[in-house]
Amino acid sequence: MVRTADGRYLLAASLALGISTVIWSIVIARLQQGNADQLANGFLFTDANTFRHAQFPAQHTQLLKWPLFWLLGSLHNAAAAYSAVTAILSMVTVGALAYLLARIVLGQALLATLYVALTCVLMLIPAQVMGGVSSPLSMAMVSGRNVEYIVYIGALVLLLPKAKANEWLRWGMAAALFGLLFASDNMFLFYAVPGATMLLVYAYIRKRQVLRLLSLRWLAASGVGYLLAKSLLWTANLFTGIVSDPATSNGYNASLAAVHSAMTAGLKALLLNFGVSASAGRLAIVPALLNVLIIGLVVYACYVVGRRMVQSSVQADKSTLLAVLLGVSTLAAYIGYVTVSHPVTLDARYLTIALFAGFVALAVYGRTLHLHAVILHSMGGVLFVGSALGLVATVRHVDWTRVADPMYARNAQVAAVLSKRPEQMLIGDFWQVLPIKEQTKRARQQILPLSGCMRPRQILASSAWRQDLYTHSFAYLLPLTSSGMSFGRCSLRTAIVLYGPPSQIVRIGGTQKSPSELLLLYNDGAARIRGTRPGAPTPVFGVPTEGTAKPTGSTIVPLADPS
Repeated sequence: MVRTADGRYLLAASLALGISTVIWSIVIARLQQGNADQLANGFLFTDANTFRHAQFPAQHTQLLKWPLFWLLGSLHNAAAAYSAVTAILSMVTVGALAYLLARIVLGQALLATLYVALTCVLMLIPAQVMGGVSSPLSMAMVSGRNVEYIVYIGALVLLLPKAKANEWLRWGMAAALFGLLFASDNMFLFYAVPGATMLLVYAYIRKRQVLRLLSLRWLAASGVGYLLAKSLLWTANLFTGIVSDPATSNGYNASLAAVHSAMTAGLKALLLNFGVSASAGRLAIVPALLNVLIIGLVVYACYVVGRRMVQSSVQADKSTLLAVLLGVSTLAAYIGYVTVSHPVTLDARYLTIALFAGFVALAVYGRTLHLHAVILHSMGGVLFVGSALGLVATVRHVDWTRVADPMYARNAQVAAVLSKRPEQMLIGDFWQVLPIKEQTKRARQQILPLSGCMRPRQILASSAWRQDLYTHSFAYLLPLTSSGMSFGRCSLRTAIVLYGPPSQIVRIGGTQKSPSELLLLYNDGAARIRGTRPGAPTPVFGVPTEGTAKPTGSTIVPLADPS
C-alpha cells in the first residue's frame, strides 16, 4: 500500500528509476546522433528503393527493430524522433527488468532498495568506452542492444517448468523468440548454445534431473531457433540485402598473453557495465563507490545461488533457475570475450548481459533475507543521494563530450556549407557523412558513404545512393589526417587526378597552413580526364579509374572558411 512507509518508499524508488531513465536516455541519444551506427538503419528505411538496394550485416540485422527504423524513416529521421524512440526503448527495457524483479522479490522495502540500486548503476554506465562516439556502451541507442535482452530473458522464462501449463506451447514460443532474436543479432546465439551446453554437462556430472531436462529444452529450442533465424534471413533477403560482413569475422586468441590481456579487459568491461567509471568527473566518485559495493553484493548473491544449485537436496524454484540460466549465459559471454580475438577495449557492450543476470541473482538472494525496514530505508537514502549525484555528473559529462569533440563542430561546418547547395551529393567517410546528413533539413542531403578514400561502403549502405558523378554535382570530404575508424588519410593530388579540379575548396578544421580536412566542391560534376580510353571501366559510382594525365578544367579557389 502506498499509504505505508514501505509503499511510499517503493513509489519514490519507482519514480526515481523511471524519471532518471528518461533523462539519461534522451541526453545520451543526443550524443549518439553523431554516431553513424545510430543513424544508418533509419536512413536505409527512407523509401522503398533505398531499402530494396540496402545491405544489412547478417551478424547484426536488427530485424527485431525494423518497424522502429521504418517509423524513423517515415518521420524523416528527425532528431526528436530518435530521442523519443530511444527513451521508449530504454523505458521498456528498464521497466521490464523492474517488473521481473517485482515478480521475484516479495517485500516492498527490499524491492524499492533494488530499484534505487539499479538507478545508481544505470546512471553511470558510460555513453561510450573511449573517445568519440564509435564505441557505445549505454543502452540509450536505437541500434544498440536493449530490448533484445528482454526478449532473451522472456525466452528463458518460457523454458522454465510451470505446473498446469502446456509445456510444448511454451517451448514453441521460446523457440520462436530465439529465432527472431538470433536473426536480429546472432550474438545471443553464442549466449544460448554454449550456456545450454555447459549447463547440460554440469547436470550430467552432478546428476541433477531438473537441470538436465531444462538444459536439453534450452538446447533444443536454440537449435530450432537457429533454423528459424536462417529462414527469416532468407525471406528478408528476398526484399533487401542480407550479407555477411567480413569485418566482424574474428579469430581466436592463440597465446596466453592475449588470453590474459582479454581476461583483464573483460573484468574492466564488467565493472563498466555496472557503472563503475570515473570518466564523468568528481561528482561521479560517490555513486561509483556505491556501485562497487553493489557489485560486491551481486558477486556474493551469485555465490549463494550457485551453492544452492550444488546442493542436490535443495529443490530450486523458478526464480533460482532463471538466475542460473542468466548466470551461465554471462559465463558463456565472458568465455567468448576472452577466447575470441577482437578489440577488447571497445567491446565492453558484449558483456551487458551480466547486468541483468546480476540483478536477478541479487533479487533471488534478497528474497531469503529478513532485513529490518529501517536498514533498507537507510540504504535507499544513501543510494538516492548517489543516484542524484550520478545523474548530474552524467548530464554534465555527456554535454561536455559533445562540445569538446572537434568532429561535431567540423560536421556542423560541413552541413552549413551544404545547406547553400542542397542539390550536391556529399561523398566521404561513412562515420561522418551520415551525421552530417542528419543535421540537414529533414535529412534530405544525398550521400555516398565510403569505407576508404575512393571505395564505396557496402555494409549499412544502399546502392540506390550512388550517382553518376560525371553528371551530378557533389562535394567530397577529404581527410588530410587519419579520420574515422578505418578511413585513413587521403591525398589531395589523387582526388584531383581522379575527379578533376574542384570548383572550390573549403577548409574544414585545422589551420590555413595545416588543414585537417578539405571539402572539395564539384559544382558541375567530375571532369573527364584526358587520356582515358573511351569505354574505360569506371566504378559503380561514376569515378574514372584509368588515365593519369594532368587534369584541366576550372580554377581551384584558394582555401577559404565557410563563412
